[in-house]
Amino acid sequence: MFICLLFHRIVNSPTVRLREVSKGFFEGSIKAIKKHSLPVNTLSNLWTGEKMEAVKYISLTFDDGWESDYTIALPFLVEHDMKATFFIVTDLIDRKNYLKESWLREMSNCGMEIGSHTVSHPNLTKLSKKEIYEELYSSKCKLEDMTGNEIVSVAIPYGMYNSLILNIAKEAGYKLIATCCPWINKMDSNEFFRISINTRTTVEDFNRLLSFSYSYLSKLYFSYLLRAFLKRSIGIENYLRFRKWLIKV
Repeated sequence: MFICLLFHRIVNSPTVRLREVSKGFFEGSIKAIKKHSLPVNTLSNLWTGEKMEAVKYISLTFDDGWESDYTIALPFLVEHDMKATFFIVTDLIDRKNYLKESWLREMSNCGMEIGSHTVSHPNLTKLSKKEIYEELYSSKCKLEDMTGNEIVSVAIPYGMYNSLILNIAKEAGYKLIATCCPWINKMDSNEFFRISINTRTTVEDFNRLLSFSYSYLSKLYFSYLLRAFLKRSIGIENYLRFRKWLIKV
């Protein structure tokens, strides 16, 4: 079994946005994983069973394709001989604060797994079948052209999905689906739970995750269910506005 951790942007300055983490926290997290002697591998390698020798694993994933994936995360991961999965929004490539195409190729050549995070990061549940397929398939093709490797994994934006979206993802050629539901993963599944690491995650919280604490994971899971209910009830746009207001209170 393994726990999949989800990072977004890593910043050198103090964190401002919820989904950011500081460089110091990120580097401390990597050192904590080493201290716990937990092997780290990409999602696709864990799914195929490559180099499976331990009972518990950690998988590191990064969403959106921020420039910090290359400037901060990549050097530290290489230094500690760790591989991670990077989910890329293809419309953001070469834009300010995001990954350059040449960086993406270099990351792939370093053994990092590149996955899709769609073309434009929409709420897929609001799109037609044709639009969903285009978001998933076009991003896959573009990333394959850039890296020269098959893209087998996709992360669903906002964690908003249903059986239709899962079926279309499989039709588009994806073998692995990453969500935002916080729980422990089994090796024989192709739908993966992920736990978001953000500015509110403490060192103590992170160590609980590395200990596979069921009580802490249950707390995260029920919080996720509440958020999912709100997203469905008021819509993702209203939910994001409400969350932004709540954080400022």
